[in-house]
Amino acid sequence: MSTQPSEISITRALDELVLIDKRIQKKVTEVNFITSISKKNKSFINPEQFEQNAKSDWQ
Repeated sequence: MSTQPSEISITRALDELVLIDKRIQKKVTEVNFITSISKKNKSFINPEQFEQNAKSDWQ
């Protein structure tokens, strides 16, 4: 198993950085970190769905 890093061009590396940045920005705007539930005001999503979404967003 080789530990030597692979070589890529500067252009390719910058393209990958832009792509990764776009993915991060998309996830940050989509993720729902917190929600609330009360007897008067029900949450927009059920707790099970919130938990499933939170776990998938964490990965």
